[in-house]
Order: sequence, then structure tokens, then C-alpha cells
Amino acid sequence: MPGGRATPYRNKLDGLGTDNIKQYVENGGGYLGFGGGAYFGGKEVMFYPDNPDPQIRRIVKDMKLGFFPGAVIGPAYEPYYYDSLEGARAAKIKLTSEFSISSMKIFHNGGGYFDSSSFSPEIDVIAWYDDLTENHPAIVECHFGNGKAILSGVRPEYNLKMLEAQNPGNRHVSSLKRSISNSHSFELFKFLLRKFQLVV
Repeated sequence: MPGGRATPYRNKLDGLGTDNIKQYVENGGGYLGFGGGAYFGGKEVMFYPDNPDPQIRRIVKDMKLGFFPGAVIGPAYEPYYYDSLEGARAAKIKLTSEFSISSMKIFHNGGGYFDSSSFSPEIDVIAWYDDLTENHPAIVECHFGNGKAILSGVRPEYNLKMLEAQNPGNRHVSSLKRSISNSHSFELFKFLLRKFQLVV
């Protein structure tokens, strides 16, 4: 489930759509959600929940998928700007010992973190944010019935060279490209896909 905004996904898919997705995963399927797709996979979305600024959209909504049994809270890094790359950054994450690289910088733009108070034995942390005041979970693996959902606040699928080509002359994007290793990002992306028993 790609990045974007969780609320439109909820508006379009609640009911038959979310029921079909849940049944698919429960019967052994997999759900991989990035950014907005990760918010959508939680039980609750909390986006700028305490911000008093009327110019900033505060979102607190219940979600129907509930693969992660608590709140997905964001943005993990502020400020965030809708429909812009100006709030994007190279987030530093540390990873589980399962993965060959212990830490990396990776593309982030508005993604959330996962409320640790909602953890259960069905939840495994794959990566933590390593440059926030608290090391909040950045990527989680949620076992659901016979299947699983992997939800990620960071975006390993982004190709920074392509992003730079699409935004020529953008100094912010050029700076991100210097900070983020495409090869590390794609290795993480492939690692997540292999968790669904896919041949990569």
C-alpha cells in the first residue's frame, strides 16, 4: 500500500475493501504499507494531534484494518509540508540484527512511528528511529492470523537519483541524495519483500 494520505484510503476502502484486505492477510497473505499505507494499516491515526495551529491539519481517526493494534503517530519529524518535499529528510534508523546493516539514513517525508504502549507478542520491531529524542519504532512486522503486515514510516522504495532528475536544481533534494545510499535503501526494500517469502 503506497504512501500518500491515509484518510482518502479510509474513505474509499472502508467496508468491503478493508474487509477483503483483512481476510486476505488473515488467510496467509501479506500487506506492505509505506507512509500513508502504514498509517492506514494501524488501528488509529494520530497526525499532528496536539498542534493548536489552525493552518495545520490535525487528524485523529480510527482505522479498520488494525494490523498494528494501536496508534500510528506522526509526523515523526517536524515540520511536514503537504504536497512538498521541503519537509523531507534523511532519517537515521537502526535495524534488527536480522538485517546485514546495523544503521542507515533513509528517505522520510511525513511518515509516523508506532505507539510502543500498544505492543503485543504479535508485533516485532524491524527498525527504530535513531535520531529522535526517543527511539520510536520506524518499521514493524505485525502477525495477523496466518499472514502478516509490515508497516514502515520510512521509504526504502525511493530512488534518490530519480527524485533528483524529477526535481532539477532543487538543492534540498540534492542534499538528500548526498546523505542517502540508494543501495542501502534497496537492500532494505528487498529484505522486507523476502519476509513475505518472495523471491527477489
